[in-house]
Amino acid sequence: MYSHPFIKFLAHARAPLLAGLLIGLALPAVQAQREEVKPFVASNARWQSSLDAFAAADRVSAPAQGGVVFVGSSSIRLWKDLEDSFEKHPTVVKRGFGGSQLRDCVELVDQLVLSYKPKLVVVYAGENDLAEGSTPQQVLERFETFVQKIKAALPETRVAFVSIKPSP
Repeated sequence: MYSHPFIKFLAHARAPLLAGLLIGLALPAVQAQREEVKPFVASNARWQSSLDAFAAADRVSAPAQGGVVFVGSSSIRLWKDLEDSFEKHPTVVKRGFGGSQLRDCVELVDQLVLSYKPKLVVVYAGENDLAEGSTPQQVLERFETFVQKIKAALPETRVAFVSIKPSP
């Protein structure tokens, strides 16, 4: 039926070749599932100067517990009249650090939020995540993780999210 030797080979070896191809394609997927996905770890070194400044400010005048903590990126850091805008609250703690992402807030939640034992946390973060290429779903998941960490330690604390916008 087939005259060329290679065609004869293909006709008889079709099943083993197909099986080999499928196994070859499946192995990388199996290996990828075995590899441990390492979680993002915020580089504390990148934020160390901000964290040091927060600690120094706390040593000079330790904020009372039960206030409002504002946390997030430069929009919080650069909010000049934040304390005046929320003067009805006895304690307002401003913990914005420019260029930060929501995932940084998640990793640094102990220093930025939990140590102050606030009644309310106001978050403005996620814009830099989007600019870096994260999807809206990833930003949402990071926010959910942030809230879960706060609720695990401070179940009565409320968390408010200030709407973000895509920025370059």
